Amino acid sequence: QAALGRHTRSMMARDQFENHKGRDETLLAVDDMRGRIDLLRQEVTACLEEGHAVRECLSEAGVLSPVKFMAKLHRRRFEAARAAHPSSTAAQLADVLTTGGIAFGIGLHTGLSEVLALSACSKVVGRAGKEVLPAIRSLYPGHIYVHGGYDGQRRLLSIERLAPHGDRWESLPPMSDRRAVVAADVVAS
Repeated sequence: QAALGRHTRSMMARDQFENHKGRDETLLAVDDMRGRIDLLRQEVTACLEEGHAVRECLSEAGVLSPVKFMAKLHRRRFEAARAAHPSSTAAQLADVLTTGGIAFGIGLHTGLSEVLALSACSKVVGRAGKEVLPAIRSLYPGHIYVHGGYDGQRRLLSIERLAPHGDRWESLPPMSDRRAVVAADVVAS
């Protein structure tokens, strides 16, 4: 029985040694992987930096249009996302917008000028936008006023107003005193 006890203790000690040895190897492997990941991050950062520099040089030389580049990049990323997550439906944005209240929800969170812009982009989408415009206008009834200011030489008398659904400023009668650095706020009327 004493021999069996020694053998059991010996086996337990060997198992503990093996477990400890296995943990050490795992820790070394994790440290090695962290080092490799850090090197990869540094390489990615360097590639991004070089890419930005090349894009700037090409843009400054007139070879690359930044707007066309960003549009092309967006299209490529969008197509990659569509390929990675294919849709089995033939539904389009117009179909989604004309589905119960979605156009209203979008308008509610984006605001009146965005609904107007979306309405102008397509006849089908425009119909959905025009249907929700009255409700959105009622939620955004106010105007933005700018009064006074400084033109670099003197304080101004002017007052201008922009309706949230408008696309241009309306001049109002001037103030009696010139003002700069003025702020005002109207809440609930």
